[in-house]
Amino acid sequence: MIKRLLYISAAFILITFQSLRGQESCNCKVAEDLRSGLSLAGEIVTSALQADSVTYLNTEWLPANIYLTNGEIIRKIYIKYNGLLDELYWLEPLTKKVIKLDKEEISRFHYVTFKSDTAVWFKTIRVRKSAYSDTVKVFAQEIYSGKLSLFVLHSFVMEGHEVSARNGAYYQKTIYSEVPVYYFRFLNKKTVGLKKLNPKSIYSLAPDKKDQIRKFFAEKGNSRFKNNSDLVMLAHFLSSVIYQ
Repeated sequence: MIKRLLYISAAFILITFQSLRGQESCNCKVAEDLRSGLSLAGEIVTSALQADSVTYLNTEWLPANIYLTNGEIIRKIYIKYNGLLDELYWLEPLTKKVIKLDKEEISRFHYVTFKSDTAVWFKTIRVRKSAYSDTVKVFAQEIYSGKLSLFVLHSFVMEGHEVSARNGAYYQKTIYSEVPVYYFRFLNKKTVGLKKLNPKSIYSLAPDKKDQIRKFFAEKGNSRFKNNSDLVMLAHFLSSVIYQ
């Protein structure tokens, strides 16, 4: 596998567009959206190394704004996020090559529109994936920001394989399922990850607030959290009782 570090600036893109003007049409919208002096770092990914399409949060390329750790903003570039690998990919507009972006240089990113939602933000946070591992940086969706913040890591696991037939030929397909991890971050920066959101697991976040948590679930009627609105409600409630 050949990898190379890629730094592509808006100035380079503008020059290239002008040199190719006589050969092919100029996508001036892309050139205008990338501001002068901004750059992205990453590795070119070949099609053979790309993950299974079902493990992407968005299967189609969607426009997004990327916020770098140095304070720069790259606006309206087309990206995909893969939950299995926890990697962010960029479709480079000139060559149409797929670039795996350097996570260490990204502080957060924002989809311009994701399933009609204009408020889908991801942030790079440090978490401990197990009791015995060191902390690692991950891309987690920011659900609620407050005294107690809530993030969701859209992770996938492999369930097994399935053999199917097509046009007389057999092929093997890997089956994946999404297993989200919910990370709660406290004011002291302590971060706790939960794979399930039921009364028992929530008690671990605030052992001295069991009565209030029990009442919350009783009034809710069930322990299921179907959408982001439910998650926001939970995080807001926990923030209010923990820091009351």
